[in-house]
Order: sequence, then C-alpha cells, then structure tokens
Amino acid sequence: SLGGSSLLVWSHKIQYMLVSIRIVQGFFTSYFDPTVFKDTQTTSKNKEQTNLTRSQVDEIIQDLFRFISSVHNLNSPRLSTEVKENILNALETLKKSSGKLRAEAIKLVDFDITPPIGAQEKKDDHEDKIIKKLQSFIEEIESDKTVLQKAENENVAFISLLEKLPFVADPVDADVRYESLIRKLVFHIRENIKIVDNQKRMDPRVTTTSRWIVRAFRTMIENRMGMSIYERDDEGGAKQDLAAAPVVNALNTCGATALCLDLIADGIDESLKMEAIKLGVGLLFKEGGALEVQNIMNTHLRKSNSELFFKQVRLTIQKLQAWHNWHQIIELKDGEEPELPDEI
Repeated sequence: SLGGSSLLVWSHKIQYMLVSIRIVQGFFTSYFDPTVFKDTQTTSKNKEQTNLTRSQVDEIIQDLFRFISSVHNLNSPRLSTEVKENILNALETLKKSSGKLRAEAIKLVDFDITPPIGAQEKKDDHEDKIIKKLQSFIEEIESDKTVLQKAENENVAFISLLEKLPFVADPVDADVRYESLIRKLVFHIRENIKIVDNQKRMDPRVTTTSRWIVRAFRTMIENRMGMSIYERDDEGGAKQDLAAAPVVNALNTCGATALCLDLIADGIDESLKMEAIKLGVGLLFKEGGALEVQNIMNTHLRKSNSELFFKQVRLTIQKLQAWHNWHQIIELKDGEEPELPDEI
C-alpha cells in the first residue's frame, strides 16, 4: 500500500482540498440563506429554522475563510490560473456571507498569475484572438450610446404602437383593439407558468419576454401619468389618476392585475418578480385608494391557489429582516445613501 508520504497520496489530498473549496464556493453562492438560522440560542418557533444560531454560522464561515486564505497566500506556482481564480472567488463569496468579515473589510491579495513550473499552459492562439475580439466588441456595444439609444427607441416604438390602438369602447373601425392585444400578451405569460416541486417555473427565454412585457404595461401607466411610479407618490394626484384610468381599467379587465400576483411567487425569476411588483404599485396608485384594483387582487387571492404568493411574501420579509440583522447600524457620510436590496 502507498505510504502517507507518497507523492500520489499527496496529489489526491491536494485535489480533494481544491474540490472542497469549489464546493464551498458553490454552496455559499447558490444555497446559503441566513434566514434559516436563529438569532439567539433560544428555541425558535419557526420550524424552517435550524438549531444553529447566526453567530455560530458566522464563526464557521470565518474558519473556512482562514483555511482557504492560507492556501491562497501560498500563491503556489504549481496551481493553474483557473484554480487560483476559483480560490479567490471562494474567499470573496465567504466575505459577502459573513457579517464580521464584511465589517473587517479584509483586502485579498490578487497575485499575478504565472504559469505552473515546467508546464506552460497550452492555448489556441486563433481562439484566444477571437475571444478577445468578441469581448472588445461587446464592450464597444455596451458603451455605444447610439446603439443603446436605438435599442431603447425600439422599446419606445412598440409601446407607442400599443398606446395608439383604439379601446373596445372607441367608436372607430379597427382590426385590432387595445384590450384584445393585452389579453393575448397576458395569456402568453400565464400559459408558460409551470409548477414544479412546489415552485413556479418559467423557461428562461419566456422569462426575458415576460419581463419586457410587464415592464411595458407599467410604462404605459407612467406615460399616461406623465411621471414614474417613484415620482407619483410625492408629485402626483387626482390629475394623474384620471389620465391613467383608461390603461389601468384595461389592465384590470384583461387579467394583467391578477397576473402580477401570479408572478410574485417562489421560483419565479427575481427580476421578473420585481417588475410584477412595480406594475402592481403603478396599478394601486389612486387618491383615496384604488378600490377596484384592490378588489380584483383580493378576489384572485381568495379564489386561486395563492399559497406560493404568500410563501414568497414570507421569504421576502425574512430576507429583509436578515439584511437588517446582518448589517445592523449603517453609518453614512452626509449626502450618502445606503445600498439597499431591491425588495426595499
């Protein structure tokens, strides 16, 4: 049998260590949720919480950070560029997951990457050039104001086309009415919502178009009001309510209001959920209260299976509580604003 000092044994140990670091990074990137841990040693009434406290978990994270830091600080020339990047990413992920590590503001040394001794990494020069050109092309597009403006103009043009369609009640001859197209767009989104393992799921491609459609619905309300939903609370009033009423009524009758609640559910893409929430906010703006919108939402929640909606509400509240518990008191300089999560 191989002895403990065998090169093969040591090689396996190193490989095991590196795989473990990847697993740590993957877990804290995708699955770590501080809300499942208790604030104190007292027994929690929440059955979904574990017996560990958040301070105990934070200590575990700090221990992992110290161990992986010792590997990182070796800056071994025998580790490849990819492995060193994985180690650094794992440390960055652990820093974000620990309140104490964030508070200490530890700076990690980003060593210059050098090829392993005696083993120059093989590269396909042609492929490398193509990748660099592609990256350069993407950077130019993202910074090109003309391209960005044309993309935005296409969005504006589509919304403008929708807004020009006549309503059902308008006394004009038309092949397409505003409400009929809204219904089809709402149906397109709703028919692609599936329930899998007690979560709502959507195909990524459908998620992208759905996010765009829901944002367009909100934009039509904002265009009628002449201001964004962020300005409406302080600067708007009955005049904006009257101007937006035709669009709000159409969205109510065509199912868009109920769709907002269907999209605020566990499993739906976070950015799509936020667009649904923003649309809901736009629909609910009205001096004295948007009673019709409120009644539609209340009826939909009572008559449909709303379990996943309320589960999402609970998860969102828990995330906000966890955010405040982990950040505690944030000291800011004059004129500074805190970086708040989107849910706030």
